Amino acid sequence: MIIELLQSLVLGITGGFSEWLPIGSDAHFLLVGDLLGARQNAALFSLTTALISIGSAVAVIFLYTGRLLPFLFRSGPAKERAGRRLWFKLLLASIPAIIPALIKPRLAFLGSPYLTGVMVILTGLLLLYADRHGNPSWLEIDKVSRITPKTAFLIGCGQLLTLLPGTSRTTCVIAAALLLGCSRRTAAEFAFFLGVPMIFFGALRQIFYFIRHSEGFGLITLPAILLGGIAAYFAAVYSIRFLQSRLKDGDYTFFVLYRAVLGIVILSYFIISALMR
Repeated sequence: MIIELLQSLVLGITGGFSEWLPIGSDAHFLLVGDLLGARQNAALFSLTTALISIGSAVAVIFLYTGRLLPFLFRSGPAKERAGRRLWFKLLLASIPAIIPALIKPRLAFLGSPYLTGVMVILTGLLLLYADRHGNPSWLEIDKVSRITPKTAFLIGCGQLLTLLPGTSRTTCVIAAALLLGCSRRTAAEFAFFLGVPMIFFGALRQIFYFIRHSEGFGLITLPAILLGGIAAYFAAVYSIRFLQSRLKDGDYTFFVLYRAVLGIVILSYFIISALMR
């Protein structure tokens, strides 16, 4: 029991820290989950990480309640209209994500840790290119409210890359937003907002999959997931504020370098593990 709780706690911190930074939560779950020995039951591990990620989504809702849910607090007609327009754009941006969600589970080779390591590095290079050549000053969209429905849909198309492991939704959305003229901060905020419905959708999909293909939860699975979700919430709040502070005067170079190191670590770890078997 203690071991499962500790595993969930570590996974929660890992997921919360990496979900909203352009560094790839799935890649971190892969590496940390393997180190913890938590990936032996693949279906349960996928369900656990999906449910833990809800804590990360709740962190975004908490930090941006006034913009995401203005209807709950009678914020006035103007803010409520802005909230409805935002959710309409998020709905449009969510449509392209249906394709990876349907195809990815059917392609076993996409679970390769070696492909994950390579894509962690390559997606970092994509982010570097977008950071250097995106958001031209004559086109810069400096607020999420200035993103048009068409641009929101095109940004959402960046999620098609998440068909490949190690890419990360946040990184792909930020890169697409930068290339389409968004400022660095606006790109990050839109990635936060878009991630909320996608995380809840992913959790529901994993629940249905688990019910169909497994016998059910263990006695301590739910408390462990709850602990992981709480840990993810606090880690996500910190990571969002960390990214916001870095983008005040900085760019995404730090995260590109981080992804390069992470990709090398993943490749080295799984290659050495395979040779030692």
